[in-house]
Amino acid sequence: MKYKLSRTCKDCKNVDVFELTKLQAAFSHTDDIDKFWNVNCSVCGSTNCKMINKESVKIDEELLNLWGMDSNLSFATQDEDIILADVAYFDIILNSIDDDRFLDKKIDLLTSALCILLFDNIVSPEEYTSSENQQRQRIAALVVKALSKRKSSIIRAQYLISDYVKKLVFPKLNI
Repeated sequence: MKYKLSRTCKDCKNVDVFELTKLQAAFSHTDDIDKFWNVNCSVCGSTNCKMINKESVKIDEELLNLWGMDSNLSFATQDEDIILADVAYFDIILNSIDDDRFLDKKIDLLTSALCILLFDNIVSPEEYTSSENQQRQRIAALVVKALSKRKSSIIRAQYLISDYVKKLVFPKLNI
């Protein structure tokens, strides 16, 4: 599958569209992406770029494995754990979090992502319907079960975990 990157010219506002591979689209700050900042506009020829947008890629096991073993790959320039803190990624995180081939920093980010996922499913229940809260409680129970087995990893990763997340999540895990 091909993904799209759009580059908006600062001078004439033209939008050029380019195709990316899955790997190019998944990882930020690759040389492949950075080069588009300096590409000539197809209309006016300017290299002045206003912005670049690229299609989001659903993170799968292949991408997570590549990311987990390479310190140079990132899904975002910041807040990778927030991006990964999605119930859609829960199973692949669990399949990867104990992988000895993953770098410690990446395991810490996965651990932080699970803490954020738990936080997201226990905070502010008054903002959700009864049905939504039941679903959130089911998700929270799964995450608590997964994190309870990894308390030492949580302690190691706490430098990544925001204080407001720790305040709600750590008591649920008896930390």
